[in-house]
Amino acid sequence: MIILQAPKYLTKNFVPAFLRKVEHTFNWKNRAVTNVRIDLSQVIEIDILGLLIIYKYLDYTFTHHCFRRPNLFIDDYINESWAKYEFYTLIQAFISDKKIPDRAFKEFKIKLDDKFIIAPQALLRNSNYTNEYLQNEFIPKISEYYNNKQKVTDLIFSCFSEILLNFWEHAVQDTQSVILADGNKSKIEIACADTGIGIISNLKKVFFNSVDTASLLGKSVQKGVTSKPNTYHMGFGLWIVNELVKLNNGKLHLYSEGFYYYNDYGKIKTGPCSYWPGTIIYISLDLTNPKSLSDLLSLDITHDLKINFT
Repeated sequence: MIILQAPKYLTKNFVPAFLRKVEHTFNWKNRAVTNVRIDLSQVIEIDILGLLIIYKYLDYTFTHHCFRRPNLFIDDYINESWAKYEFYTLIQAFISDKKIPDRAFKEFKIKLDDKFIIAPQALLRNSNYTNEYLQNEFIPKISEYYNNKQKVTDLIFSCFSEILLNFWEHAVQDTQSVILADGNKSKIEIACADTGIGIISNLKKVFFNSVDTASLLGKSVQKGVTSKPNTYHMGFGLWIVNELVKLNNGKLHLYSEGFYYYNDYGKIKTGPCSYWPGTIIYISLDLTNPKSLSDLLSLDITHDLKINFT
């Protein structure tokens, strides 16, 4: 029996611990390894990033036939967490080994009350659905929850849009990812995890051997750095996110293909970590004194956020 035991804490600060547990299984494509137990029963704390990573890990291993009928051990705490964040139907589809239809993603709903907001968004490659949802559901409800405070809405939408843009540009082989926002009046967290082509691989195509691999994630948040030079892509996306995080006393965590980048309250840390195919992005923002894109791009500098959903 091969036991893949999740750590007790599946939160933003313990991502490397989970990656260490599972990185070797990403090499098991089409091997259909038998007698595998994925044990989540010992998890005592999980946040939106932990939920997304578990979901995408199950998605990857099922889609690539890494295991053959694995046993998934879960408890009430994990089940309640999945239900709270709208993941329960998706997980049940994995457990029953059924193909996930688009309608399961379209059942995601933004939840609002006086204390918190939960906003899941499926990254379906369907232009009409995604555009309509963002314009008619996501932004109005974000604005409503934050009492139509323009800077807060603009800040959240800027970060949300740039993560979406990064996903649509690079994770072209990933069709079942989710971006999730969770917060309250004073703070919001945004997370996304994909298993497509990661930031590292994309930038390697541009820099070849001129930049060592360990420096590529740090390079990705610099202004003007893009994996698609000589196109309309200006290389502002992750730079904008990184700078907004600094302005708003927040956190940005990136993981891609064996490396990490942390911006914690303006303190930068980079280095190697266990492997994850694709990219993991986590943002935390302090909303007590919000600074938006207009504060970052001062004077006559403007930036048109263009998201191509095709």
